[in-house]
Amino acid sequence: MKVKEVAQILDRFYPPELAAVWDNVGLQVGDPNQEVNRIMIALDPSELVVNEAIKAKVDLLVTHHPLVMSGVNRFTTETSIGRVIANLNANRIALFAAHTNADVAKDGVNDVLARKFELLDLEPLLPLAALSDKDRATEGNLLKIVVFSPAEATEKLIDAMSEAGAGQIGNYDRCAYQVSGVGTFRPQLGADPYLGQVGEITQTQEDRIEMVFRRQHLSGVVEALRRTHPYEEPAYDVIELVDTDQIGLGRKGHLARPLTLKVFAERVAAVVPKTHHGVRVSGDLSAKISTVGVITGAAANFLPQVAQREIDCYVTADAKHHVTLDNLMASGPNLIDLSHWASESPWCDDLANRLNAQFTAENKGIEVIVSTIMGDPWSLRLP
Repeated sequence: MKVKEVAQILDRFYPPELAAVWDNVGLQVGDPNQEVNRIMIALDPSELVVNEAIKAKVDLLVTHHPLVMSGVNRFTTETSIGRVIANLNANRIALFAAHTNADVAKDGVNDVLARKFELLDLEPLLPLAALSDKDRATEGNLLKIVVFSPAEATEKLIDAMSEAGAGQIGNYDRCAYQVSGVGTFRPQLGADPYLGQVGEITQTQEDRIEMVFRRQHLSGVVEALRRTHPYEEPAYDVIELVDTDQIGLGRKGHLARPLTLKVFAERVAAVVPKTHHGVRVSGDLSAKISTVGVITGAAANFLPQVAQREIDCYVTADAKHHVTLDNLMASGPNLIDLSHWASESPWCDDLANRLNAQFTAENKGIEVIVSTIMGDPWSLRLP
């Protein structure tokens, strides 16, 4: 399997069009046609992680945070980013990042953490309409193609459009709907019809084929259709859909039974990686917690919007003093603050498990491992 084929799987897990407009996701470094036998998952593409990947002889490093997002225009080995790129290229290791698209996607970073807290009936915490333009993912990303084909070409068309990215729904591929009917047309002078004669009305049995796909596959799907369809002028429509599987950031869920803030915080501390930052709690420790909101990473600034979502507690990371104090004075939701790394790193194990299951099912023989580097930047916390 090649890097670009693994990238297609990752794009299916975490569609790139779900990324925030400022983000940089996808293949960052490397050859898309390079063969992959071993993959490492990590949160950051730091020098320590890259050195570990070199020792582990991996072919592809998949990280949550991109190597570069903006503002860098020098990549010499005098800089950390330059050394990372040089070491990756020298050791033929490709780098792929799934960042805010993995935050937003179903079964992504936020789902992983919310499930660790045993939250039930998960739904997006903040709908797209509640986000600013810079934080909002691309809307209208799901499309459907409808094409009419003579019956003898139907299976070939479905295969070709499927290979171009159409027909992927969750863990199923080559999903298509077809129904038979009668098509009619009259070739004009200069036409070279597949069926019928110039100037004569023709009626023939045709299949209506419908397949859904993500917007980034549009040109490939249409090209596959036109290349494979036997008609000189195939009739087809492309329809924009509303993707109801994912239309928001973070997750909201409820506990099986109410817990006090103190007891719920202890549950949180028990299931996230230990760091010197620890688990900080703001609010009434005896308050009853039933409904919880989660946004991984530095998302305390969303507190004003989150406070309108009728939750008892908000779990996030990197909360600042004034944001936390303002929320407390405004009687906002109770707040649990994690380290950035602790909130997001559980995703690494989850992605490794998903990829290993995928490769095992396909008998690909690709090994997926998780970085052992402690990625939290703090080395000591004193009383």
